[in-house]
Amino acid sequence: MTHSSTCGICCKDNILFLYTSCDRQNTKNKEKTFSYYRCLDCDVVFVSPKISLDEYATYYDTSYVSHQTGGASQKQKSNKTSSLRERVRSHISRSKKRVWLCMHRIDFFQERVASLSWFKKIYVRIFSLSKFFKAQPFLFSVKNMSVCDIGCGVGNFLTKMRDKNWSVEGVEPSSFAVDVCETKNIKVQKMFFDRERVVRHRKVDLVTLNQVLEHLSDSHMALDNVSDTLKQGGVLYINTPNHDSFVAKLFKTYWYNLDAPRHMFIFSPKSLQKILEGKGFDVHRVYTSSSTSGFTGSLEYFLRDGLGLRISSDRIRKNKILNKLCVPVVFVLDLFKKGDNVHIIAQKNN
Repeated sequence: MTHSSTCGICCKDNILFLYTSCDRQNTKNKEKTFSYYRCLDCDVVFVSPKISLDEYATYYDTSYVSHQTGGASQKQKSNKTSSLRERVRSHISRSKKRVWLCMHRIDFFQERVASLSWFKKIYVRIFSLSKFFKAQPFLFSVKNMSVCDIGCGVGNFLTKMRDKNWSVEGVEPSSFAVDVCETKNIKVQKMFFDRERVVRHRKVDLVTLNQVLEHLSDSHMALDNVSDTLKQGGVLYINTPNHDSFVAKLFKTYWYNLDAPRHMFIFSPKSLQKILEGKGFDVHRVYTSSSTSGFTGSLEYFLRDGLGLRISSDRIRKNKILNKLCVPVVFVLDLFKKGDNVHIIAQKNN
């Protein structure tokens, strides 16, 4: 096994070996191990060795989560239930927009809101803590706004954004995923966003990297490409695993969000904010979010691979009772920014 001697972000050699791990999602690849290190200078965790282009298809086959179309196998609900669901979604969408406008007030939107009553201000603050806002804070209706989703997979997120009147496009390296996007009439550029520079003639208002940055072998080139893709004053939204989370520190190599070896770089809120500011972004908000399955999935890996217990896949991770018991735990962790995923909303400097 080849061990890295320098950090892939700051190129310094002040690194600390953490542990070895393997591909726990696909048992066919479990024999090969990978080492994880933490840079003591820039506080980034990285894997060694990295996945090569020749290995890409091995670790990103059609069963990978971002390559699932989703929703096709769901049973059709009654018209009454669907109508109620749409009304709830519409209310959530309007609330998201109100939260964004009130909390950020940057030139991302051409509109502003009047001063709110004290009751609405309290409502906005409470709603901003909910999973409905944290998970997809930009999923609301707009006019004449554009979004580019990096690592868009089969276009599930872009389809939702298009339904909210966004002009959508994506970037994706998987030929399979690009073909699926074409069937949905979604414009996608097939490329490795971290391995070649982007040449763009049309800039967008919003760039999203939703559980993508950790997969990229060259974070600096990727963020330079993001800057070239955004309009002046445009907004960048990143959602990526947080190595400073409580669950990551508790379970270490068995942490569910580690996802070795696909996750090449894992950031903390502090390290990611520092990198973005160095790239000319103004960071407006940093928060974390967790799912209960992040804890139960880590527990399953520990019991199965750490203690050697015979446990069928997802038996612990999808246990309904255990997940319900974890709800208050993950809520408290997110309050202290110790959740499994860090979210950053930043604006490109004018």
